[in-house]
Amino acid sequence: MVKDILEELANEERDIFLEEMAKEGKINRKNGFYTRNLLSHVGEIEGLKVPRDRNGLFHPFFIEPYDRNLFTISELVVSMYAGGLSTRDVTKTLESLLGKRYSPYWVTHITDKLKDAIDKWKNRKIESYFPFVYLDGLYLKTKRGGTVDGESFIVALGITEEGYREVLGFLNGSSGESPELYRELLIKLKERGLNEPMVFIADGLIGLEGVIKELFPESDFQSCLLHKIRNTLAHIRNRDREAVSMEIKNMVHEATKDQFLEAFYRFKKNWEHAYPNVIKSFENDLDALTTYFLYPDRIRRYIYTTNLLERFIKEVKRRTKVIEVFPDDTSAEKILYLVATEMNDKYAERRLIGFQDAKDELYKMKEERYRKTKFPKRELKDSLPEEITTEAHAV
Repeated sequence: MVKDILEELANEERDIFLEEMAKEGKINRKNGFYTRNLLSHVGEIEGLKVPRDRNGLFHPFFIEPYDRNLFTISELVVSMYAGGLSTRDVTKTLESLLGKRYSPYWVTHITDKLKDAIDKWKNRKIESYFPFVYLDGLYLKTKRGGTVDGESFIVALGITEEGYREVLGFLNGSSGESPELYRELLIKLKERGLNEPMVFIADGLIGLEGVIKELFPESDFQSCLLHKIRNTLAHIRNRDREAVSMEIKNMVHEATKDQFLEAFYRFKKNWEHAYPNVIKSFENDLDALTTYFLYPDRIRRYIYTTNLLERFIKEVKRRTKVIEVFPDDTSAEKILYLVATEMNDKYAERRLIGFQDAKDELYKMKEERYRKTKFPKRELKDSLPEEITTEAHAV
């Protein structure tokens, strides 16, 4: 993908270079391509087709003559964002990075190419079947109408039957995190080919479960236990917090739903007098909080929280920390795209522990539930290692 983007940018840059020479009355023409290998942050790029001109004056922005190393593309884009993304500010940023001056007209063409790549990624066809889909949101500080406010972005991450993760898509909305915004994202995912997942995992946002059931009526819903624990402890006095936390964690790690409910009723007996609203909130959500018991015990730890998606969100926030405030929502969206594509490449090489053992049981569950639905055949990547991870044990 990096190779394709660089070649497309270089061709566009050569066209602009020749146009500007023609305006100055200088004669020059295209003169084919030469190949070059480059070292980059994603590995060696082999056989890159570099356009050239007849007079030998043109060189693409990303290399100097005889240079075999490519600077990090994301560093360039982040610097553009930090500059405010006006064409003149970006020109100054490029000059500081590359030591060359480019016209605002050239910068506009280059940034437009990145927008095309983002649109293509956001509208790509979903080919695999994802029985587990996580939903969660984050806020990034963005300028809007002369003021700075938190722009909401919601993200969907899926896990295949074989245990491979993929960021499926994201969506931003100035109205904040709401069921309507999730509805819009889910409709887009469905149009792109998302078949009925077995279970959605999300926080306890009011109205979200209803939206999911409307669009994917056969799917289960698991309310994130980690979110529930955080929200609960926020309403507990400091002197009781450790004891309450321990009882809730013991419930989560019970082997069966019946044992979970027994532990909950003990918890209710111990704390209902002091915290009646907390107990009532748990009782209202018991069904959604215990959905994970329907699934193989080897993978339940991935189902009862949104930890896997929160790990991605944490990486996004780490990358955006140096920027502090984005000039607009489009700028923030580009960073999300860069992190998502990078992480998806890593996810494709590592399978989560437990899915290899649970795959036959999952496949049987899927066949029994969706007898009338056609799903893609399984393509197991048995040669790839399972990921050794503790990220799903945070609860």
